[in-house]
Amino acid sequence: MTRSTLLVATMMFGNISLLSSSARAETVNIPVPKAAVATAFNAAFSSTKVHLHKDANYILMPNGSKKSIPLSNPIYTYKFSGIARHIDYSLQDFNTQSIQATVNGDRINADMYFENQGEEIQAKCFRKLAGKWGECSLDIERDIHLDNTNLSISLIPVAYNGSISYANPEVTFKTDVRIANKLCKSVLPPIKQICEGIEGAIANKMTPQVESQMKNALNESKMKQSVADAVRNAPGISNLIDPKWQITKVTSQGSNFIITVERPDQIDGSSVQNLSLKPVQKEIVSACPTTVKLDATIDMKHTVTGTGFLSYENGEKSNTFNWSAKKGQTVTSTVSRKFDSKPNSTNNGWAVMTVKWKGSDGKTYEAVSNKATFSVKCTPAAPGGLKF
Repeated sequence: MTRSTLLVATMMFGNISLLSSSARAETVNIPVPKAAVATAFNAAFSSTKVHLHKDANYILMPNGSKKSIPLSNPIYTYKFSGIARHIDYSLQDFNTQSIQATVNGDRINADMYFENQGEEIQAKCFRKLAGKWGECSLDIERDIHLDNTNLSISLIPVAYNGSISYANPEVTFKTDVRIANKLCKSVLPPIKQICEGIEGAIANKMTPQVESQMKNALNESKMKQSVADAVRNAPGISNLIDPKWQITKVTSQGSNFIITVERPDQIDGSSVQNLSLKPVQKEIVSACPTTVKLDATIDMKHTVTGTGFLSYENGEKSNTFNWSAKKGQTVTSTVSRKFDSKPNSTNNGWAVMTVKWKGSDGKTYEAVSNKATFSVKCTPAAPGGLKF
């Protein structure tokens, strides 16, 4: 505790040298509904597209950049037994068209749905004649539909460069592979087995490639940063957490994610935690006018500067003074007032201190002390003496 004797007009609670923003930062935990975080991820991924086409496969990331996805082209080759002929199956302009993010425990699931338009895998026949390979015609339709295609991404929200991104991505790719040919529905075992064999082989070869390449892309820092940038400004997050604040931790708790943030001290009504006033001397015997000294003690939650004044029992007020005190301090300053009355009289007096300050929200807050009471017995002044 510090003590100083100062004039009321220039009262200070301690040294007020400017503090850096980091020194004035506070760490707080803010509960954010998981549904709001899922909505923010949905917004972040809303501009994310997956495009699969032969050897030009990519992810369009939230920031507009493209990340190549290397998949084999053709995705599958069917070889005819005993003859120099094969069919290449290649992805054909296959795109995601919608995304939906939902909560799953401590994870966010982002389900990306692909379009169901036309034949997503194109078949081309090749045969060898006179030692050279060339295209050949197909007697029956061999192009393939990919129905009910879904790319499910499971993510754990984490703090990332002051915002929220994700960690530990898990990717699941599902699709129904169907050869667009009525003969494949034949009850004849050979034809049905060939169709099912091709469909199964394509699914088995394409699925792990898409899953592994998507996971690789999601693990890249550029992808995580693009999501973090989008989440930072998403309405469901920015209306609870100022984009300028630094998110340092994300913890799952029930229906909320507890977001730990570092932010500048939020000056408000709680910034001054206690203000008390008491007389240095409860009963004063002195020639009048005399000086009454009062100890003002203030407990601070934040560093604050403001103004204040004293109110007296006679309805008068002191001049307005400036004051300041540092975060976390309990400090005492001694202030004084003049008191005058007739000689040989005893008088009761009191004083109340009011301090005011501006909050971070622009509002004016105030704290009022207790009433500090005292008595003054005015004695006759000594002949030729000085009055204090």
